[in-house]
Amino acid sequence: MAVRLLISYFYIVGAMVFLVFSIAAHADGGLGAKLGNPTGLVKEEVVGNGSSVQPWLIDALEKSAEHGTSIKKREVGLFFLYDLSEPENFVRAMKWLTVASNEGDATASYYIGLMYWEGKGVAKNGTEAVKWYLLAAKRGESMAQAMLGSLYLNGDKFSRTDVDGKEALYWLSLASENKNAIAQRVLGDMYAQGVGVDRDINKAFSLYKQAAMQGDEDAEMQLGMLYLKGIGTEKDAVLAMKWLNKAVDDGSGRAMCFIGNRYMYGDIVSKDFEKAIYWFERSAKAGDACGQDNLGEMYNAGTGVKQSDVDAVKWYRLSAAQGTADAQYNLGRKFEEGKGVAQDLLRAAALFRLAANSGQVDDAEEAWKRVASVIGSDKERAALELVKKLSVAEDFLAVLDSDR
Repeated sequence: MAVRLLISYFYIVGAMVFLVFSIAAHADGGLGAKLGNPTGLVKEEVVGNGSSVQPWLIDALEKSAEHGTSIKKREVGLFFLYDLSEPENFVRAMKWLTVASNEGDATASYYIGLMYWEGKGVAKNGTEAVKWYLLAAKRGESMAQAMLGSLYLNGDKFSRTDVDGKEALYWLSLASENKNAIAQRVLGDMYAQGVGVDRDINKAFSLYKQAAMQGDEDAEMQLGMLYLKGIGTEKDAVLAMKWLNKAVDDGSGRAMCFIGNRYMYGDIVSKDFEKAIYWFERSAKAGDACGQDNLGEMYNAGTGVKQSDVDAVKWYRLSAAQGTADAQYNLGRKFEEGKGVAQDLLRAAALFRLAANSGQVDDAEEAWKRVASVIGSDKERAALELVKKLSVAEDFLAVLDSDR
């Protein structure tokens, strides 16, 4: 009886782990966003709750796996990986996932790749991770297919994956056919923007709807935007707000920012700066770069809130660290003017150059030339070195703040 209860509990845990991961692991999107950011696909860490258990339970789990199917072996591996996240149990996780993979289990192959990607129980190794993703993808694992498609779409230095539009389209299309919401949404972005495919907004709408129906929050937001603008479908403000609010309920900071912009500019709703602030704050606190930058703008201008350079800098910094070109430029202006932060022309120049490189071309380019002409050649070279560091930094703000 005890063994049967243990196995029943184990099956429940394994199913929950896989379901949560498959639904939760997805990238930020947007009609103007970088498509299928691979780090977003694995943004949640491979961790568990650190619970300690008695040795007899570990022995029972391993004995049940020894005589079980490849699925049971994989589930035991996932149990050690998530629920018993201690170094020695990562080794056990790798052992049982490898056994399951050797028996042909596609999902186990994917999770081995994820362990190499995250460096759990093994040294981080992007190329080794991609090897396992490829094996899993060929065996039909849709998350591995989506991951590969994203890597090929953008290219990735960590895994030494070159941009390959043909491979990206192949794997994302395959994952989409396998009902993977992430792939459907990323493909929707590709068709909406005409990246790697001919622009087809009707196809994008269809893909967003498929992903949204599965609970992908970014697809829910995109679907709401298309209904709002009447792109790829008829205008429908009711359906637009339905999907936008669904995205908000599912935690989409980008959707919160989008709603804030509607109140900011009086688009389909009455202009209301207080409500705009409310939504920008929710978005910013949810970690969304759009909300952070917009909230910084509100504090900078004193719109709907008391003007505060310090608060403007606070939110610009967070958004700039996520790669928002406008926020990088805005933060550069604060360093140039010495408002909300000590004046530092070298850092101002670096941020202007970075913003120009990131797409904020006109204003940032002009600002770079203005400041570079003042600081002299030595500091200009130092600013360019800082740009290089910031461009590849794992901790953008730590690099920006170093040696100050």
